[in-house]
Amino acid sequence: MRLFLFAFSAFLICSVGLISRADAQTDVVAFWHFEGFDVRDELDLIPEDIAGRIEVEADVDNTAGTAVLQAFLGDATALDGNGGGGFVPYTSPVSGESFGETRTIRFDDSRGGGQDFFIGDDPNNNTFLIDEGQGEGAVEDDFGNDALLYVLFDGTGFRDFQFRFDLEGTPNDPLDPDNQILPEDFNISYRITGPDGVFFLENNVELFQVGLPDELNENQRLNTGEGYFSLSSALDNASTIEIVINDFDGNDELEFDNFEIVATSIPEPSSASLLMLVCMGVASRRRR
Repeated sequence: MRLFLFAFSAFLICSVGLISRADAQTDVVAFWHFEGFDVRDELDLIPEDIAGRIEVEADVDNTAGTAVLQAFLGDATALDGNGGGGFVPYTSPVSGESFGETRTIRFDDSRGGGQDFFIGDDPNNNTFLIDEGQGEGAVEDDFGNDALLYVLFDGTGFRDFQFRFDLEGTPNDPLDPDNQILPEDFNISYRITGPDGVFFLENNVELFQVGLPDELNENQRLNTGEGYFSLSSALDNASTIEIVINDFDGNDELEFDNFEIVATSIPEPSSASLLMLVCMGVASRRRR
């Protein structure tokens, strides 16, 4: 009898694993295409010490309404409160949902000046513990005052996070090919343990240029490629996820559009797992 129960339990466990994998699917966690984004009338009401910060809620949010994106620039006058014009229509490869041209997050100059980026309400608390993965452990650092994006969301119920975005900027100077204005890479930092935690940093994430319609060839557009950039498994099922994207080389105009975070949903316990628990309970009672 014990041998039978052992074999039956093993079968159920394998069945649960197969069912869980079958139920898992990739979903859009949060998506911004900045529809209706226009805060020109609000900028004068923002306190001077955070004037270079604009917060935008996600247009598509599967995190119970917790996903927000902040655009920051130390030089508040170079962060366009009206945004820029949208690029081209976008269709999510994951959800299949299509979006038209709306607005963008626009930095008229990606170089900062003024206050360094800070999280929370205290502009004097702008340093963080950052682990650059170079062996010496976490050190006190800051994200500076150049253009950056800060994203905060609840990742509960999701794993295997990935993201992508579109980026438009000023092309290289045709008279000086070595004058690189449009960025070729960026840095990404992430933290899941709140204000007392450590940001983990990944340097020099590559950007890829994609084609544009002829009418848009006065600028160049880049994104993270045909696929998505994969984030660390440390973010899996985390209730508080903070991501900072910054350090775009070059000091000219940048515009962001179609920022999308996707992940694999973690399935709820299946009927097979519940049946296994019932059978194990029955076996336990019989042994008594």
